[in-house]
Amino acid sequence: MLLLQQSSWALYEPVPESYYVHQKNINSVTFEENTTTYLSGQWQYYPKQLLQTATPTRPSRTVLLPISFKEMGYPQNTYGTFIGHFKIPKEFIGRRIAIWIPNQYGAYRMYLNGDFLLRLGKVGKTIQTQQTENAPRFAYFIAESEYFTVTMQVSSFQSLHGGLENPMRIGVSQTVNRQFQQLMMSIAGVCGAVIGVGVFTILFAIFRGVRHSQSQGFFVFGIFIIFLALHNLFSAPYVYTVFTNIDWLWGTRLEYIFTYLSAFFFINYMFLLNQRYLHPAVFTIAVFVLSFNIVITFLSVPEVFEKLVFYSFLLGIIVVLNFAYGFYQTVNRHEPYSTINLWAVVLLCVTFLHDFLLSLNWIDSVNLSFASTSFYAFLIMVQQSKNYAYHSSRIEKLNNNLLCTRQIS
Repeated sequence: MLLLQQSSWALYEPVPESYYVHQKNINSVTFEENTTTYLSGQWQYYPKQLLQTATPTRPSRTVLLPISFKEMGYPQNTYGTFIGHFKIPKEFIGRRIAIWIPNQYGAYRMYLNGDFLLRLGKVGKTIQTQQTENAPRFAYFIAESEYFTVTMQVSSFQSLHGGLENPMRIGVSQTVNRQFQQLMMSIAGVCGAVIGVGVFTILFAIFRGVRHSQSQGFFVFGIFIIFLALHNLFSAPYVYTVFTNIDWLWGTRLEYIFTYLSAFFFINYMFLLNQRYLHPAVFTIAVFVLSFNIVITFLSVPEVFEKLVFYSFLLGIIVVLNFAYGFYQTVNRHEPYSTINLWAVVLLCVTFLHDFLLSLNWIDSVNLSFASTSFYAFLIMVQQSKNYAYHSSRIEKLNNNLLCTRQIS
């Protein structure tokens, strides 16, 4: 799987250790044979400058990675250079070392001790000269010394994000490769299983008869979890980049489109489940807004359609409040309801809220939508399997009772 991911090997000249004696910020990175660590620490940032090596005469500031341009007080549409000095354990001198760079928003060029190592997209000083790309990358080098310097030229002009927002990792190349493969295969495996469950649910609804109200719910739910799995494939850490050549623009578009389609079929599922959970007026407005967002996402660039998410979130608050009020009425009136479905919906809404705030850099956390949506699909399938087993068992008992009655008569 890793062979499908772009990587680069570096042949570089080691810098004399005397050079690092005069450096103020040298970050010690500690990893072992089977572990990796973050390539973070203190870096020098040179705003609106594209450098290959540290230049004391140029204005700079010390920053802690990961960090965005916005967190440093700059606009998101800008460029600059990050330079960090590092020290690795002596026992790894002469070993193959790997740096795992997750997706960064924009474009970057990476240098090791001033020698070119890797690039993603094309770094530019204007929106016309930059070519954006969004995918994980790997840089490999053989450590000739325990000291080395990493330079990252970064630009961002076509996203609401920018800078080096996602932490890089460093370790022995074999360990880094294994961790990446484990992550990609686990996500792809779970998404494949969820898609399989979705296809089974759709076929079950079709053969049962789509005109039946309960079958319609199964049918819509099956479509919902398929788009949910596709959304997880096209969101961070962008598993789709491992086995497809889809460019970053359509990858970003499909990420948002699958998100909107998941929300579209989810609210349809809830509306079919019980109209009290979603008022017809709120349902109609939500369907219109999601359809409008899908069309705009198809036709526009990320700078435009990414902003729609923020405004659509205001409607999402109304939808969630409607869910809460509907469930409250159901519980207050002592009407029968599914406890599993109730808590699954609560979990899903909370994690989508969490990931939305994370996308806006309002909180410091990790994406939870993949875990929560997979768990949600699992809970619903457990409930459906339980109901199906109960009804099948009941039908078998009725048939057996009918046969016994005929034999007696």
